[in-house]
Amino acid sequence: MQVAPLELISTALRFLIVEDNPDDVFLLKHQLKTSFPSASFDVASSREELISRLSNPVSYDIVLSDWSLPHLDGLGVFSIVRKAGVDAPFILVSGKIGEEAAIRAIREGVYDYILKDSPQRLPMAIQHALIQHSQEKRAKINNDLIALQVAALQTVPVAIQIIDRQGSTEWINEAYTNLTGRTSEEVLDQPAIDFETETDLEWLKTLVTKWNESDGGIVKGIGKKKDNTLYIEERRICPVRNNSRSLVQFVIIRKDTTSEEQEKKELELELFFSKLTRETHNLETLCRRCMSIPKILDLDWKLSIQLFTNGTARIKQQFGNIEVSEDTNQYRTISTKEIVLQEEIVAKLYLSYPIIHVFDQKRLSLLLFSHLERAMKDLVSQAKIQSQIKNISFLKLISRTISTYMDFETVMRPLLGQIREILDCDAVALFLVSEDKKTLICKAKNGYMANTQINFSVPFGEVIIGTTAVEGRIVSVYDFSTIEPKSQLGILVAKENFRAQHAAPIIVGGQVVKGVLEVWFRREGYKPSTEWLALFDAIANQTGLALDYNELYENLQKAYHDLESSYEATIEGWSAAMDLRDEDTEGHSLRVTNLAENLGVRLGLSDLEISQIHKGALLHDIGKIGIPDSILKKPGPLTEEEWELMRKHPKIALDMLERISYLKDSLAIPLYHHERYDGTGYPFGLKGKEIPLQARLFAIVDVFDALICDRPYRKAWTREKIIDYLKEQKGQQFDPEIVDAFLAMIE
Repeated sequence: MQVAPLELISTALRFLIVEDNPDDVFLLKHQLKTSFPSASFDVASSREELISRLSNPVSYDIVLSDWSLPHLDGLGVFSIVRKAGVDAPFILVSGKIGEEAAIRAIREGVYDYILKDSPQRLPMAIQHALIQHSQEKRAKINNDLIALQVAALQTVPVAIQIIDRQGSTEWINEAYTNLTGRTSEEVLDQPAIDFETETDLEWLKTLVTKWNESDGGIVKGIGKKKDNTLYIEERRICPVRNNSRSLVQFVIIRKDTTSEEQEKKELELELFFSKLTRETHNLETLCRRCMSIPKILDLDWKLSIQLFTNGTARIKQQFGNIEVSEDTNQYRTISTKEIVLQEEIVAKLYLSYPIIHVFDQKRLSLLLFSHLERAMKDLVSQAKIQSQIKNISFLKLISRTISTYMDFETVMRPLLGQIREILDCDAVALFLVSEDKKTLICKAKNGYMANTQINFSVPFGEVIIGTTAVEGRIVSVYDFSTIEPKSQLGILVAKENFRAQHAAPIIVGGQVVKGVLEVWFRREGYKPSTEWLALFDAIANQTGLALDYNELYENLQKAYHDLESSYEATIEGWSAAMDLRDEDTEGHSLRVTNLAENLGVRLGLSDLEISQIHKGALLHDIGKIGIPDSILKKPGPLTEEEWELMRKHPKIALDMLERISYLKDSLAIPLYHHERYDGTGYPFGLKGKEIPLQARLFAIVDVFDALICDRPYRKAWTREKIIDYLKEQKGQQFDPEIVDAFLAMIE
């Protein structure tokens, strides 16, 4: 925009100066007289004097105000001036004003702010403000014409309806007809309320009866088409004013959001079952908690479950409305599902729902039944496994070693450690028969002092291991004098200082030798009792049973990996849902997550810490799920009360996530990423290194991504401007060391 030289502004400007310091008033007038010799000035030094000035019918061209006044700040002055009907550019001239306050003031409508120690900027700022104000006034004059021209475009893809102050429809476009099935001949000059659903009229009644008080906004409700089909509708209400600012019409933009809301319901159901399957460990609890689904989804559902097993024993238990199975009439329909696992009926499901509804009830019911079937089958399988584990005591030892990276060595080594404690021996090893059934191979060991390798083999029939396998009985050795010292066994006995060796066959099915369990003692002259030998034999048999269930545990390993993937998918789903909810930040979560991970790697953080950053970054704004759309999607500035609610979203995130053990080490970013390095952030006002490293790191990438993208209230900043801002905020908003690392990374 080209700016005219100062001398071209020859109009005698009238200034209103709000300042309580006489010296500052004098300096201001002197500065302004130099640039605007024809200017005149009114001065107000207090709230009362300001109100008194504004009560007189004087037209001001410019309002200049200090930020700090007795019992009043700059925004308070701005509010009084605007309420008095003064539509003149408003500029703050202050000796002290924080950047956050200045930005807030600009968002509220203040044109500019000038520091008192930079008075040379004031004339140019005034000129800019006058030009901008003039352009805005011209734009306002043209708004009505532009709005009508846009509305007149019949090709616009959204349904538009214009109503007058009597509530009658003045105009509709073709998209309105396509949406509702109603033509212009049917609706023009007719009360708009006649075409709304009987249960959703209040918004339109309020609009008409409180015409002068009504304002724009978004209203969601149930729409009704000409054929009486119901759908979920989002109505964007836009007031239209004439040149004198009188409200003359309302433009209503209608959108069918049934598909979007259906997807939200399905996502709610997905999230419910994701949480439920993590927290529920038996079928009865699962069924009881499922009874809350209709209330959670806010649907007119009646759900009933007949349970026939608890996983290990036959039962017959009823959950929910018993009459649901007979709830068939002209208004409702019923869906049923029989869940069968290995030819055993686990449960029968009954769901009754209205035939006419805005949602695809059948699709939702099938999704519900699918989740229930999967959850029930998983719990039945787990119950059967747990029952088998209870009957085989040493499978409990194996179960304690299960992890998402389970392999044979990971499982068996802790098990052998438990066996060593139970038998009070010094070392223990497990040998399994090779695939060719000619040798026994050492697969795991525990208690050896030397770095004895596993996977060495012993032929059948040789030394104590091979003899035990061939003869199928316990073999004990207390004298190693006949062993060749240079043999593998001789070297092992000498290195480990062993004094006695016992080996028991691992037999499956009463006759098949699967391997040998070997134990060693270093105690001189120790001979175990008969009871010990019996326990040793029982442990070998139990170990055989455990090994026979190896395939079962491989499947369990896969289940644990699937559960981990489910957790990750759930987190990404939450993150995507939040991005979809706030269209202005779509893709923000994934971008900042990638940036934060890269910065964490650059700072030398561990893989575990990077994983915590990944989860925390994806969920950094999950607390905004508790913030109303009216605030989150508000196109204009937030009020102080709205900001107070917005600042609660980190604590909302904590309330949501702290009970999820999987996320307990990933809460630093959602909870602390709005803390500032200088201690002026929220929610706790932490300062410096009190703020967790992950949150200090993330705060930088979060601001970077926000500034580099367009927002409704501002255009994206240039990369150079953002870098300058980050440098400027070192030690204030951000950790200086991490800022340097981040800038090095992006440059």
